[in-house]
Amino acid sequence: MLRRPRPSLLSLALALRLAHGGPLAGAPALVSVDASAEIRALLAVPLTAEGAVRLSLLAEPSLRARLLETGVDEGRLVEASRLPNPTIELEFWRPSGEGDDEARTEASIEWDVTTAILTGRRTAAARAALEAARFRAEGAIVARTFEVESAFHAVRAAKRKLAIARTRAELAAVVADTARALVDAGNAATLSALREDASRERAAFALSEAELAAVEAEERLSIILGAGSVEGVRESVAAIGDEAPPLPATLPATSTLEEAALASSLELREVDARLRTVAARIRLAKAEGRWPDVSVRASTEREEGSWRFGGGVSIRLPLVDRGQGRLASLDAERRSLEERRRATEAAVGSAARRAASRLSLAYARAARTIDSILPRQERITAETLLHANAMQVGIPALLAARDAELAAESAAADAHRDYAVALAATAALRSGLRVDAPPGPSLIANEPASTEGGH
Repeated sequence: MLRRPRPSLLSLALALRLAHGGPLAGAPALVSVDASAEIRALLAVPLTAEGAVRLSLLAEPSLRARLLETGVDEGRLVEASRLPNPTIELEFWRPSGEGDDEARTEASIEWDVTTAILTGRRTAAARAALEAARFRAEGAIVARTFEVESAFHAVRAAKRKLAIARTRAELAAVVADTARALVDAGNAATLSALREDASRERAAFALSEAELAAVEAEERLSIILGAGSVEGVRESVAAIGDEAPPLPATLPATSTLEEAALASSLELREVDARLRTVAARIRLAKAEGRWPDVSVRASTEREEGSWRFGGGVSIRLPLVDRGQGRLASLDAERRSLEERRRATEAAVGSAARRAASRLSLAYARAARTIDSILPRQERITAETLLHANAMQVGIPALLAARDAELAAESAAADAHRDYAVALAATAALRSGLRVDAPPGPSLIANEPASTEGGH
């Protein structure tokens, strides 16, 4: 099974750096990141699931747009950490030309002391908000990783099923022609030919559906790999093979999945960061509501050839407006986030249990289909061929056996895709994000087109 890259701080920093078009403050230093060169290198070799994930992180614009949103909170942090600017006031008075009036100059500088003292609290709130934004950005990377892997497995399975559908359609046409020939020779009833004609039409319809599914799967993967802005993506997607890697010998361990999902949940960490943000804003609002707004002022004046110096203090007392409305709003936001955290924790635990069950069932289904059902169908086809050579069964029976084998191959492609997607979902949970893997398809679509046999 292909190794899945776990989104780490390094991968987050890479994506953020590429989104911002340069180094990102606070991110690990990266050496010579050339997105264009790496994109060309990825497109120059056959595309793998891991390569597709990296290509999407480098080239797809909607993800870059999501990552750029962290720059808003970075700017707010920088703004919150700066001390207030002093206010300088200058006044000039010239003589009126009458009497003994002389030129006079006044200058003063004023500084908001309260705002300066509360800078630390504003910075703490902005820093927590930036942490929450970065958790959202990392969550976007994990979600994109799962989306790309799921789309990649869907393309591979769709191509395999398309090849099988073509073979089944050709086989159904042969069966229908054979049945019609037997009817014309007087060796079979007309009902048999009608039944096989209907089977041929159903196989042709199934082939059309398989072609559409393959086109849609390729287009979906191409778009999330950046086909709209990068040349060569659609060609690389079209060149993806339909052979899936073998299943592992044992089911990947899921006994600690729930614990790992809760420990690494980016949703919970984001909510915790937002709670810290609200707590810091509450402390700031309480301080602003209780502390007087103090500004200090130093002034100087030149009159009659001499300078005079002085100063003063401006105090605005919080007697009426103490920020009660803002505190009430922040307290409601805090209670809402606490309830959301409890709900998210329960949802993450439930998602982990469902993902573990889905992976276990998907692995069991894939193993049974690939290791048991498909080999038995292949043996049935081989045995039927021996019986046909011995003139013990007719050609329709042999063709029906082959169609059943192809149906088993189609079911195996579905089963392998479902297992790969379920495995990617558990990996996403371990990386911090709960995702919903789609349920497995019905086996009805993979049933043999015809079960009629005989001479």
